[in-house]
Amino acid sequence: MATRSASSAGSTIESNWAAEHERSIDALRRDVDFLAIQIGPRNLYHYAALAQCADFCERSFYDMGCTPFLQGYNARNRVFRNIGAEIEGSTRRDEIVVVGAHYDTHKNSPGANDNASAIAALFQLARAFAGSRPARTTAAQGRAMALAWRLFSATARKFSCACGKSLLAPTAQANCATTQHQ
Repeated sequence: MATRSASSAGSTIESNWAAEHERSIDALRRDVDFLAIQIGPRNLYHYAALAQCADFCERSFYDMGCTPFLQGYNARNRVFRNIGAEIEGSTRRDEIVVVGAHYDTHKNSPGANDNASAIAALFQLARAFAGSRPARTTAAQGRAMALAWRLFSATARKFSCACGKSLLAPTAQANCATTQHQ
């Protein structure tokens, strides 16, 4: 009787895992399809699409139950946004794990692998942690920084460091300030 019960429990666990695995694959595919096919190229040359993608990132964090934070900067008479969310840790909240991806694309590329797949993976990780209290604080950021690095390198380096500093402990902030000027 005990063997039968254990076998039955194992089947239920495997079945639940398989269902969750399928849901994850579907969510990843849905995010990549939306970004690469429905939105397409998203960068300075396709600014409206870049803004639409930023809105999608912000809305996605809300839909996961996370409160997004926005970090904006101006360059070339346009506003660019980084969108992030944080899930506070339970026992080691001062230790922060940062996961990031950028949502812009190279000029006319629809960006399925640059960078929709990275954003989709970032969102899937956020979905997995949403509603839980991991030991460490988990910060996720969808960033337009690759675009900024290529086009506005000096401004972007300063901004990127400021973004990182806003998420890091004081020791790491000091290190960032040191490397910013190199």
